Amino acid sequence: MNSISLIIPSKGDSKQVHKLLSTISLQKLLPNEIILINTNISKFKYEDVYLKFFKSKKIYFRCYNHKNLNPGEARNVGVNYSKYDLIAFLDVNTKPNNDWLKNANNLINKKKTDIVLGTTKYLANNNKEKIIRASTFGSSSIITIPGSLLKRNVFQKCGYFLKNVRAGEDGDWIRRVKLHNIKTSKNNESLVYYGLIGSNFNNIVRKWFRNYSISNKLDHLKGQRDIYNIGLLIVLLFFIFNWNAMFADWDMERSTYIPHITKLSFLLLGIFYTCVRGIYLPVKKGENLKYIFPYNFIFITIFSCILDITKILAFFINSKKNH
Repeated sequence: MNSISLIIPSKGDSKQVHKLLSTISLQKLLPNEIILINTNISKFKYEDVYLKFFKSKKIYFRCYNHKNLNPGEARNVGVNYSKYDLIAFLDVNTKPNNDWLKNANNLINKKKTDIVLGTTKYLANNNKEKIIRASTFGSSSIITIPGSLLKRNVFQKCGYFLKNVRAGEDGDWIRRVKLHNIKTSKNNESLVYYGLIGSNFNNIVRKWFRNYSISNKLDHLKGQRDIYNIGLLIVLLFFIFNWNAMFADWDMERSTYIPHITKLSFLLLGIFYTCVRGIYLPVKKGENLKYIFPYNFIFITIFSCILDITKILAFFINSKKNH
């Protein structure tokens, strides 16, 4: 059986870490070492019960306190501290299936793959959390760095995680993995992410603004496409507001004159946006039509619109700061 180093970056409190450690202790295949990178301003206080359990299983548990590291940098630090050739990642807000590490290790061996990417489902309990999930991640499993198992030499091929960004470093790293044609498979034993539990709309909007404020630092999140879309929208609105003046000279008798063109255009745009953001994308991400209808699609559309506006504002404000 392969020797595995498990790396957990944590900005959470001790209670969250203890909850994760308890689920790790139930794994059918246990890691050989666990490295916790605590990025909180306060030092992590761990319970002796976990130390005794890990010691009884000959698992080397280490905790390093590094204040205010970004997630990518924390993972890099953990990789440098680790001593085994197989490296696994978890997030402090995730709960792995008991078969997670065993299945990932089997995929590494049987498929002769270099990386087994993790998959994560986002948990939501009440309707507010479900609206947030439908407007963002969706109910289907998505590929994530947490839950992944990979060979150490992968970092020699595609580099480490970006350390100077607060979010998006995982997508950037996965993109580099694809560019280098590194053999990859996916672990269908999904993690459960419970970080949305207790969230509110204000917290998510602030998080969205923070995440997209760094978009110009990441190739896969650069905003050129947003600029083109906004430019096309501006051109479209210009023609809408000036159609009757340009093509009918405000003569209602002309065939090119369109009554109430502004109202009709905004109505059609609103219907199109609702169909895409309130219905199509949530369904594509795994949301059930029975949940979306008869009225939840309205709330999903409204919150999606707020997030889209937040994203655009974050991009332009940050772009202005960097010029």
